[in-house]
Amino acid sequence: MIQARSLAFAALALLPLAARPDDPASSAAPSAGTVVLLTGQGTAAAPAGSIRPLVKDAPVYSGEIVSTAANSYMNLGFSDGGFVLLRPDSRLHIRDYANAAVVPQSVAKTEKTPAQPKAAVFTRPSSPSCEAFDGQPVRLDGCAAGQSVQLPGVTFRDGSAWVNVRSRLELKKLAAEMKTHRQLNVEIDGYTDNRGNPESNRKLAEARAKSVRNYLVALGVAAARLSAKGLGPDDPIADNSTDEGRETNRRVEVRVLGGHGPSAKAPRLAAASPTAPPTSAPPPPTVATEPTTPAPAASPAPVASGPAPSPTAAPLVTAQPTPGDGSHAFLSLLKGGFRAVSGAIGKINHDDYQINTPVATIGIRGTNYLAVICDTQCANDPAIAALVGYIAAEGGLVAGDIAGGIVVTSSKGSIILGPGEYVLVEPDGTLIALPAIPRFLALSPIPDPAFCAAPG
Repeated sequence: MIQARSLAFAALALLPLAARPDDPASSAAPSAGTVVLLTGQGTAAAPAGSIRPLVKDAPVYSGEIVSTAANSYMNLGFSDGGFVLLRPDSRLHIRDYANAAVVPQSVAKTEKTPAQPKAAVFTRPSSPSCEAFDGQPVRLDGCAAGQSVQLPGVTFRDGSAWVNVRSRLELKKLAAEMKTHRQLNVEIDGYTDNRGNPESNRKLAEARAKSVRNYLVALGVAAARLSAKGLGPDDPIADNSTDEGRETNRRVEVRVLGGHGPSAKAPRLAAASPTAPPTSAPPPPTVATEPTTPAPAASPAPVASGPAPSPTAAPLVTAQPTPGDGSHAFLSLLKGGFRAVSGAIGKINHDDYQINTPVATIGIRGTNYLAVICDTQCANDPAIAALVGYIAAEGGLVAGDIAGGIVVTSSKGSIILGPGEYVLVEPDGTLIALPAIPRFLALSPIPDPAFCAAPG
């Protein structure tokens, strides 16, 4: 009897090696995707606790935690056509994945991809203008000398001169405009609300103006083209008796000192809503078309032994999912980092495609993007350490967009990133826009997963 029990326990102990009945790999459910590239070692841990080694062409399932060992890259090809390339020593939880459009290959060949609606795009007027529309690039090419433009979105907390995340995004647009029109010189004018001592307010306003000037210099605008002035509570543009009015008055304006227009004192142009498109919110970012042949120098692919992997190795291919068909992809980055190209689910079912991390959630809008949990190398990056310091960065998240657009949301707010934009999310959720790609990512870029999966 004792011997029989011992044999039974021994058989249970071996179950992780052979997949338990309640593990995804043993069920009839379709796989979420396959391993299209593996350099080194990788594993998949099922919800029941079993761990199986992964090899090229091995399936991965909803509910599993996929891990890479040190010095190992793994590229996962998902059934909706997306890819996730995991860095060494990373863990990705495929929390809940379902592609209702997965069909047998013989049927999928007859499916047609429905036309995708085009996102509304703001059209820049061809003639020079002097304006600042909320959510759109600042226009200074038509400003007369002495004309002022209020910068939409550049506001400050009460008593603070810190350039917040949204303000940094707006200032990047101003920097781009000034780089385009290099003959322009401007004065940055800082304002406050009317509470407190007027002289103290003028000093605070000057600090705000200098913060904006310093950030523009960090973005590459020549310091000689920029001056800063604090005007305090002078010339309010909103009602100081309300919280909303006071926040509006805590603003920054750009006064053109030299431009294309006639040299004359001109009135301020306040931030307005554009007539096209007629919306109070910024239009969604335009989805960039992926290059068919990425530059090898920018994204060197890991070298794997054996024949080059092919994304068509999976037994199933897909048709396009449709909104409301039940297709969804909810993933969690638990450790390390990845670069991903979102597939059909991320392009169509926007609200049903999310990547969770310990400090923020990434929403996908059809894109090529990356996310890395900030480790020692990240926290010691000169650009990051200069902004927030080592302690504030370690354990946070660096997210960046290569093409398309992503929305990064934390407990402190949200930020929309477009191509070439990066954000640091501190462990407490604070969002800080980075002026450029962090050095640790530029020196050790994560390869393009679509390129790594290409045959040949």
